[in-house]
Amino acid sequence: TSTSVGPCTASAEEKYEIMAAIREAWLAEKAMHTAFNEVGAASNEDDKYDAQVRVFAHEKKMKDFFSDAIWLTERYYHLTPPRPNGSVVKPKDPLGRGEWSTGLSATWKPEFLYAGKETLKVPGKDGRNHFVGDKINLGTTGGGTYPNGRTIILREIFEDAMKAGNPGPLAFLIHHEGRHFSELVGRGRDNYEEGELRAYKASLEAADTFELDDDNKE
Repeated sequence: TSTSVGPCTASAEEKYEIMAAIREAWLAEKAMHTAFNEVGAASNEDDKYDAQVRVFAHEKKMKDFFSDAIWLTERYYHLTPPRPNGSVVKPKDPLGRGEWSTGLSATWKPEFLYAGKETLKVPGKDGRNHFVGDKINLGTTGGGTYPNGRTIILREIFEDAMKAGNPGPLAFLIHHEGRHFSELVGRGRDNYEEGELRAYKASLEAADTFELDDDNKE
């Protein structure tokens, strides 16, 4: 069960906490890139090793802060789906796409993904391995929900939040992906276009809650 009561606007203090986490993530990412450049410029193996250690340390810090921002946004905007745990319902896609995922256990836990390409191997209920994800177009999407219920949040949506000066774009995306998850374990997902339209309609109806301007509603 979930204690979520539907989306609501976060307080000023809560939004400040979310944005602080995002800013710390950006600083860690910048430090990670600096350390990465130092790896290439190292004149000996000891300096190279020390720089590599810094790369991994800053990368972990970056991912931790982005993950904190996701968790805080879900919590403060009340974005947890009504059923955060369940089994994937047989899709309604007339072409039968995704039927292999029917019955898989799904848990709502949006997570940060830094890479722009990921192929996820998912054992299906048909006894075969299925590969989902592949290349993610970072220019047109801020995240996604896979047929097994895994939800990813990409780095680009945090850029939108920084430009907006508030976590609204991130909250909008989490709400949007939550609608996909709810269909996955509820009515069953159908073709991509119809599912996207329903999810966007639901999130746009709550756009004022997320304090989005017209640009971020598109």
